[in-house]
Formats: sequence, structure tokens, C-alpha cells
Amino acid sequence: MRELTADELRRLFIAASASTRTYRGLAGSDRYFLYLVAAGTGFRASALSNLTPADFDLDAGTVTLAARFNKSRRLKVQPLPA
Repeated sequence: MRELTADELRRLFIAASASTRTYRGLAGSDRYFLYLVAAGTGFRASALSNLTPADFDLDAGTVTLAARFNKSRRLKVQPLPA
């Protein structure tokens, strides 16, 4: 698997935000924000699926992944891009 180019990411974000289709219970706008978090943090899909609103500290600009959901089994505090 390879990293997406900046143009591919941009197109993915645009397509998701404009989508009227529900996929796996997520509307297009929900997928847009999920993809933004995934691209910004590098978290895997399984880790993303376990995040809750309480894991986000928007004042500090971080998201915390509990050790039990991290591949390394260590708590991970990841800065969020501006």
C-alpha cells in the first residue's frame, strides 16, 4: 500500500464532503472528517473506530489513543494539524 499524493487526498476530501451516499453508516460529511483525522494522525482504521469525543482535546490540539487500541500497546497522544 502506498501513501496518497496531496492531489489524491484533496480529491478524496472533496468527494467525501460532497457525497450524499451513506457508507458503513457514515454520511459523506462524517467520512470527510474521519478522513481528515486519519490523514492528520496516521491512525489505523481500527484505532479510528475506537475514538470517542472524549479522546479529543481541542484546546490542546491533540487526540489521545488508548494503549489497548494502539498497535504498540502504548498510550499515544497525537497533535492535530491546524
